[in-house]
Amino acid sequence: MIGLRIAHLIGSLHASAASSFAINLARWLMQNEHDALLLSSGGVREPECQDEGLAVQRYADKGLRMLAGRGRKLLARLTEWKPDVIHVHRLAQVPLGGDLACKLGVPLVVSVHCPIEPDDAETLDRPYIEYVTVPNEEFRAHLVARLGLDRDRVVVLPYGVDMERFARPAPRTGVRTVGTVTRFDDQRDGAVMLIEALASLREQDHDVRGLIVGSGAGHEDLERLIADAGLREVIELQEAGAHIAPALARMDVFAYPFRRDTHSISVIKAMSSQCAV
Repeated sequence: MIGLRIAHLIGSLHASAASSFAINLARWLMQNEHDALLLSSGGVREPECQDEGLAVQRYADKGLRMLAGRGRKLLARLTEWKPDVIHVHRLAQVPLGGDLACKLGVPLVVSVHCPIEPDDAETLDRPYIEYVTVPNEEFRAHLVARLGLDRDRVVVLPYGVDMERFARPAPRTGVRTVGTVTRFDDQRDGAVMLIEALASLREQDHDVRGLIVGSGAGHEDLERLIADAGLREVIELQEAGAHIAPALARMDVFAYPFRRDTHSISVIKAMSSQCAV
């Protein structure tokens, strides 16, 4: 087998579907005699990657200034590393990824992890993008039929997790804790819906508790909402760390209260933890 060298341009290593997917993919590549390099501006999951021996190359993400300078340091590092493919995991990184791929003369692959609008589809319709990957067939159909991307350039690359990282303790009876993994920022609609649902259950004398794991700004707003509902002692907010398996192990039911999504990797992690979804 010919070993491939794939550089993953992530942007940041904060808790997100994009970073989880990139890290899982890098693990798999390394386990199967390929080489992977994570290009990142840093984040809470960087120490985890370094502890596992995954190669991480830091760069300063300066937006347009980065492009204006052509990312000279990053290009020099990649020229030395000699990747066979550059894999971009965030739409905002496509221009930089395309610039690097063209200069290195290698293919560019872009993974899309969340619903996109027609204007975003234009970002994906660039001649230097070899393939666009999505987590499921439904999202592929959306990109092809509704947004007009070339069918042959959109491929399904399912999310995957290491089952051994999500071992569950002895089975428990009854429903005690209902939880979710979400965002605390402007995408926190799911957290708000779960808080309202838990308040309703408590009003009906169901003795359930909540555990909401997330990241991003807005933590204080959710704390205020919980306090206003009189649930300060009932619902716990927890910052998403490098590994959410311990939090999932505490949940009897995993709720995913979102109206719009592609395919959440947190749902797969909950299933791997034998947690009812």
